[in-house]
Amino acid sequence: MAIKSSKDFEKRRLERELNNEIEDSKFKVLCPYCKRTKNNGLSCIGMCVADNDY
Repeated sequence: MAIKSSKDFEKRRLERELNNEIEDSKFKVLCPYCKRTKNNGLSCIGMCVADNDY
């Protein structure tokens, strides 16, 4: 069993991050504050409600 180096870990993390950004760019951003899209699983932080004069 080989121990993964921190370089390998960082490389995989950056690849996942890039893949997520590419996937997210396919969908319209619903909230400019939290960068929520239909499919990225982020929760809205509620700041956009305050800006809409509800």
